[in-house]
Amino acid sequence: RRPPRSTLFPYTALFRSVKAINNNEDLGGAAGAFVNVAYIASSQNDFIQNVNESFQANDFEVIEIEEIENEENLSIDNPDNAEKLELIREIKNGEKIAWGTFHTFDDE
Repeated sequence: RRPPRSTLFPYTALFRSVKAINNNEDLGGAAGAFVNVAYIASSQNDFIQNVNESFQANDFEVIEIEEIENEENLSIDNPDNAEKLELIREIKNGEKIAWGTFHTFDDE
C-alpha cells in the first residue's frame, strides 16, 4: 500500500554509472552511461529501491549513484539542474518515473 500522497516527494539523482545487461543494445555498445532520473518516493531509500527495480526491468545495472536531491534542493538558477527540474515536472504531471538523456562513455 502506498503512503498518502502528502508524504511523497519528488527526488532526482544523477546515476553516474549505468551499464547495459542481458544483451540490451540501448547504449549502442558503450561501456556505460550517466543519466538523471526522477521518481516520487516517500524516502531516499524508497527512491533507490524503486529506481533500481526500474533499471533492472529495463536491463540496466546501476553501478554508482551521485547525490540524491529533492526539488527543494535544486536551484533554478543553476543551469546544471535544468534537466533534473524538467524530469521532476514530468513526474508531477503523472509520469511514474522520468529518465533523462543517457550520456554514454567507454572504458579507458
